[in-house]
Amino acid sequence: MFEPKLWTKPTNTKWLVKEISQYLDWIIKKGIFDGEINIFLTNAKFVYDLSARKREGNFFGPFDKSIISSLYFPLGDIFRTISRRGKENAVCDWLQYLTLFLYDYVDWQEDREFNSGLNNDLADKMIYEYIDFKKNQL
Repeated sequence: MFEPKLWTKPTNTKWLVKEISQYLDWIIKKGIFDGEINIFLTNAKFVYDLSARKREGNFFGPFDKSIISSLYFPLGDIFRTISRRGKENAVCDWLQYLTLFLYDYVDWQEDREFNSGLNNDLADKMIYEYIDFKKNQL
């Protein structure tokens, strides 16, 4: 069973947190992923990786698999992205990026090299499926 724990801040954009929560609920029902993962949302424009480089998101998979892995995502640029691409496209882009990291999480679970190309393709397919699901609910 997949158990994502979403860590938010009171200052996170409420409608975006709701979108993310609904998407994670849909993912749980699909049963594609397994295990526990922490997902931390910040209001920063970037997060730092372990090498102190600025990133738009970061996955932390510890060597000790008994420790829960984590994803870190900054939401600080969401409004700039919305002004350039529109709200729906910005949300889809963000969810696709989240899904890419979830597929990296699967690679980590199975001790495989991260396959960014394949994982990106899988994330794209999942987002299209989610868009279709949302359209059918209207």
